Formats: sequence, structure tokens, C-alpha cells
Amino acid sequence: IYTGEDTLSLHDALPISIVLPSCLYAAKSFSICSILAKALLSFSFLYISLNFKTVFKNFITIAKERNMSTSPRTVLGIDASTQSLSAVLLQANTGEILWSRSLAYRDDPRLAGFGFEHDTMIIPPREPGEAEQPPRLFIAALEALFADLKAAGFDTSAIAAINTSGQQHGHVYLNDQAKALFARLRDTASAKDTLLSLLGDSFAYGGAPIWKTANTAAEAEHIRQAVGGKEAIIRLTGSDMPLRFSVTVHRKLAIRYPAAYAATRHILQISSFIPAILAGDCTIPIDFGNACGTGLMNYSKRQWDDVVMNAVAGDLPGGTAALAAKLPPIAHP
Repeated sequence: IYTGEDTLSLHDALPISIVLPSCLYAAKSFSICSILAKALLSFSFLYISLNFKTVFKNFITIAKERNMSTSPRTVLGIDASTQSLSAVLLQANTGEILWSRSLAYRDDPRLAGFGFEHDTMIIPPREPGEAEQPPRLFIAALEALFADLKAAGFDTSAIAAINTSGQQHGHVYLNDQAKALFARLRDTASAKDTLLSLLGDSFAYGGAPIWKTANTAAEAEHIRQAVGGKEAIIRLTGSDMPLRFSVTVHRKLAIRYPAAYAATRHILQISSFIPAILAGDCTIPIDFGNACGTGLMNYSKRQWDDVVMNAVAGDLPGGTAALAAKLPPIAHP
């Protein structure tokens, strides 16, 4: 049974006298050793067949002593989109869908009161083209999702892996308290508190700009020209600095709300924000697919591009170094 950190083998549940020595098993193709190995192997299977209940009972007992789940292993997929947080739970061995749920932000009563417009799914914009969602909404939705999973009777300790995805370009700005607040999630004592009560004070800025952003034309043009024009920016980043790309919003935020930008210690894409909560670590890497969607990554080198960062933040308080310090490391998906 694979548990992520420990493995319980059938040998653990068998009497030591009939466990097949690995050296004999490895040498089973050689004459006398082969005969002896096969004999011991046959005896082992015969013993298991005749004493299955005892062996299985030992297996379960050892699993419980090691605090390991004996439930069938499952895998969970989570997607944070513009309109909902969705999940599907699969049986790991067969791929059978055991449970699925999609929490619509505007329909679930547990997600009411976050201040977004019912029709547009964004916070009322302060100027045309601004498109932000409340970041605390994602936290509340994640908590509601796991509450539903638990209520459906599934054993979360049996989840062997979780894969997440999130609307590209959307991101959050976290303050210098966030690292310690996220780390509290790894303390079992935090289970008595809600995620919102634990993480609600993590934000340097109250909005999460998303892919619908269209008020960053001036910032996009500044970055494009500072790099050397359209061809130069495409050569570095693979795109012509679309208005929705995160980096244009970083510059706009720094100019329009300098205090919020200065208070920002970590910038996380929404695709990273959900796993950061699950891991209790807001310093987790970003995969290079989502990093490319920020407009800051050199797509051929798969690293943050110094030229682009200088174009974005060279004339901002703290300069390029301040922006670089707010970005996560880049990793393979």
C-alpha cells in the first residue's frame, strides 16, 4: 500500500519464518538456489491461501499501528475557475469516478457576501476594464468543497495525490504575514478553526485580478517598448504582452496602489494559491506553463527574464529586485 511516505508490504503481515529471502529470490534462476527459491515461494503462497484471514488481520493491525489508511487509495482533482470550484475524486487503481462536485460561487449560500456581482462574477470595477474577484472567496470555496467531501463519507486520509488547476493569469497578492499564517495549517491544532479565520489576514491587496482584465493598455505598451518593441517581447516571452497577463497588472497596481504593492511579499497565481493552501506553504513553486502566462518568463530558458522584469519595475519603488523577491521559483509541472 503506497501512502506517500510509507509502504506496507505483505511481508510485514507474514510470520518471519516464511518470508522469502530476497537473496534467494534474486538468485532463483540458478540451479539449487532456483529450486529452493521456488519451493519457498510456493510455500508462501500456500500459507497465504490457507491462512488468508490471519494474514489479512495482521496486515490491517500493522497498518493501524503505523497510522496508515487501509481504505482504497484515491486521487483528487481540483479546478478553480472563474465561476466555480470543482473537484472529482477517482479510485486510484481503476480511474472510477467516486464523487464529483462543482460549487458555483453565485449559487452556493456558503459563498455569499464576498461582494462580487452576480452576473459578471467580479467585484464592481472602479474603472472600465478592471476585473477582480475576492481572493477570500477561493478560500471559502475550498473549505466548503472539503466539507462536502467529508459529508459524503469519503476518507480524506486515503487520498494519495491531489492535482490542481486554476484560471490562468488570475493571481493574489500576499503580505509578509502570509508565510507564518499558511504554515499554521500544518499544525493539527488548526483543524478547529476555519480556513478564512486562519488565512484571512494574508492579503496585501483585497482583489484577485483575473483573465478578464482589460484596463492595462498603458502598462502593456510601456513594457513592450521598454523591452525593444513587439518582436523583442515575443522573442523573450512568446507573446505580445496581452492586457490580461499578470505582469501588466503588477505594474498598474504598483503605480495606482503603491502601498499595496510595497506590502506584497508573495505573488501567487490562482493555480498556485490552491496548492499553497493544501500544502500550508505560500512559497511553493509555479510550474512553467502558468509562469509563461504571467508575461515575465523567458519561455525558452524557462526562468524569470531580467530584461522584462527591468521593463516592468525598473522605475518603480524597489526596482527590479523588489519585484523579483515577490515571485516564486519556477519548476517543472
